[in-house]
Amino acid sequence: MKQIGRIPSPEERAKLHWRRYVNDSLLALGGGVLVTSLISAGHLYPRIPTISLVYLLVVVALASTRGLYAASLASLLAVLAFDYFLVPPLYTFVVSKFEDLLTLSVFLATAVITSQLASAQRRSAEEARGRERETRLLYEQACGPIPFAKRWRAANLNRQKQR
Repeated sequence: MKQIGRIPSPEERAKLHWRRYVNDSLLALGGGVLVTSLISAGHLYPRIPTISLVYLLVVVALASTRGLYAASLASLLAVLAFDYFLVPPLYTFVVSKFEDLLTLSVFLATAVITSQLASAQRRSAEEARGRERETRLLYEQACGPIPFAKRWRAANLNRQKQR
């Protein structure tokens, strides 16, 4: 039977959670900066109005690999970066056109919903892997004593025959 790893102490778990939040925050920030710089450097926003959907790639990637916190943070940072760096008037959080406000609102709603769905799918997959692992361990435990019992019976039969 395979050995199960040790359970971390509460202090170690708190430290791991803190470290995970920092890593998730850095990944969300880095993804947002990368997409914003690519859109800005290529002057893609005025020419391609739906280019903001590229941010969704970062949101979905973070939701499926890191979880809901990273994806939600990436969604919020993407809306703020898109508004601040790409939507006129530039370098302000003021939105002058109603259609830009509508675009930002729809994007934020889509990003949050997508991140929740991808995160839920990730949790379901993790739970399924955990159930599979538990089932495998139970099967190994259930099958473990049977070969031993067969060998014990065979050894007893051999002893009886020798007498």
